[in-house]
Amino acid sequence: MTPQGRDTALTLVRPEVMTDYLCGKCGALGSAPTHRDDCEDRVSVVPAPRELDIYTAGLFREHLCAISRVYSQIVIDLTCVRHMDMTGLGVLVGAQKRARAQGGAIAVACHCAVLTRIFDTTGLAGVLRVCGTVDEAVAALSEVTS
Repeated sequence: MTPQGRDTALTLVRPEVMTDYLCGKCGALGSAPTHRDDCEDRVSVVPAPRELDIYTAGLFREHLCAISRVYSQIVIDLTCVRHMDMTGLGVLVGAQKRARAQGGAIAVACHCAVLTRIFDTTGLAGVLRVCGTVDEAVAALSEVTS
């Protein structure tokens, strides 16, 4: 628990090392970021923290920046996100801008009706590739590179 009493799934020691890391694919907690790499498509799947808000957004942004230095295609896995505020949305928009500037792309895996409604309401559904599952998001990025 943070001093503010919030349960955060992300604690960053260095941009490339995370602890209390929740894998969005299998739901397992780990001491290091484990994301699936698809060597042919160079897609990195990066699970987001359970709460992507003002308390975790800066650290997650740093992590995404570090990943984007290696991978041009990134899937941000929001399937385990319980809460996201405007700061979290800003991280996603920033990641999309960085990816486009580097000739890459971002896709978001999200099946939560509340989050998809936020993407629709804010117009971000037209900016981000929002898919229901990680596999659909990986496939969407593979289509972009084909």
